[in-house]
Amino acid sequence: MKKWTFVVCSGLAFLFGLGFPKSFSLLYLVLLFGGWQAVRRGAAPPSPLLRRIAMALLLFGCSYAAIQVWHGVWAPWPSFLPEILAVAVLPSAGLLVGWLLPYERADVQSCWLQAYVFGCLVYALLSVGLSHQPWWNLAQTFPHVLRVPWGAPRWLSTRAVEQRGFLSLVQLALVGPLLWQTPRRWGLVMACLVLGGLGLYVTYSTQSRIGLATLYLALFPLLWHWRPGRWRRLAMACYGLAPLLALLTGRVCDERFGLVAQFLAHMARAPMGGRLLAFRYASCLPHEQLVFGSQPGSTAFTPHNVILDVFNDAGWLPSALLFLAMVLLLKAWLQSFFQALAVEGCSSGLVLRWGIFCVLLVQWLAQPFLYTDQLMFSLGFVFCGITLAEFGRRSVPVSC
Repeated sequence: MKKWTFVVCSGLAFLFGLGFPKSFSLLYLVLLFGGWQAVRRGAAPPSPLLRRIAMALLLFGCSYAAIQVWHGVWAPWPSFLPEILAVAVLPSAGLLVGWLLPYERADVQSCWLQAYVFGCLVYALLSVGLSHQPWWNLAQTFPHVLRVPWGAPRWLSTRAVEQRGFLSLVQLALVGPLLWQTPRRWGLVMACLVLGGLGLYVTYSTQSRIGLATLYLALFPLLWHWRPGRWRRLAMACYGLAPLLALLTGRVCDERFGLVAQFLAHMARAPMGGRLLAFRYASCLPHEQLVFGSQPGSTAFTPHNVILDVFNDAGWLPSALLFLAMVLLLKAWLQSFFQALAVEGCSSGLVLRWGIFCVLLVQWLAQPFLYTDQLMFSLGFVFCGITLAEFGRRSVPVSC
């Protein structure tokens, strides 16, 4: 690979992490150029499964946009053309173009991923730093809003910013594989510890519980380093069941579980969305009842789950299409990842890819669609396309 191409691609990844204004326009250009390059070099067409997933994503985006216009949320619709294009085009196009992009060595692609992660960390740290009052009050936390360094509006929900900091938590999971390598690369180990520590600081500053959940999931592949056999299987089973036991015994509580359960119980009352649902759900505090709905005085107006948020906005059709696409994509990605893990072992490159996947998974399961980082949401499909192609070629991912 030419050096200038490597530098340009790393710079683009870093810029996407910084989230400068016009990043979506840049993403459209990158996808158009990548698709044109794939056609020019005669790339093999995507697999039938990938085409089905892309078609479901396209139908989801079109139906969601149409129903939002019908409800009058995106009206007049020409004023919301960027939002319509983003939801209708970017998920399916990002997945397909990501899969069709020219193949590079896994260590090169790891460097691009790390450049994006570093850009996201810079954005999150700048947001936290600009929000301090006064600037030296480093212990101050921000449960509601943060001042962002660029873009409009200048103040965003904390939940829309914290996700970028979660990506740096993945660096802590890379320490294990780097220590297992011979010779050990102590410089990389220290860099991962520093970047992971800064990610923990963002998590502390935003009072984020799901950031710690992301880190817990990101550490899961490290159990694969154990000697194969019953002890590895037992350790992985215990690691997976521990959060469930903590929730069932009440040692860990999160009101989002009660919110989602009640939303599922009431969703038949508003099959076409429109944010019409209203109900009470339990709090983690004894005898406290919280209220869901779009009316004044509600404690929550989104179910904190991307697919359920789509249902709340636009009803069963787009949410069912999105659910179908994500189930197929999740199954394909996990199957490909664990096949690569069985063949290659717990390399730092595989742990990096798993950690980024965990950030995206937690974002989908526990963050409102309104407050997701929409650029990360779109780039997540590019990431899935690239890694599915990479796993399929049985590459050996290593660290940058």
